[in-house]
Amino acid sequence: MTAGSSRTKLKLFIDILIFAVFVVAWDPRSTGIAVSDWLTIGSIAALVVNLLLSCTRIAEIGVRFFGCYRARAKLVA
Repeated sequence: MTAGSSRTKLKLFIDILIFAVFVVAWDPRSTGIAVSDWLTIGSIAALVVNLLLSCTRIAEIGVRFFGCYRARAKLVA
């Protein structure tokens, strides 16, 4: 198992966890208002961790997108 594979599995687990918490927290009557609030805070924390694990990929996409944007601007000007 490579390091990339374990990171991918971790991100998939976090994605599934965020979705499950979101579904449970969607209806506060099922868990109570206080638990729903804490689940929402926990899902936000998990979302931040997920974004931090994906920061290099997000940066690559941003550079690729804005690089194309600059190239298009040069063609227009």
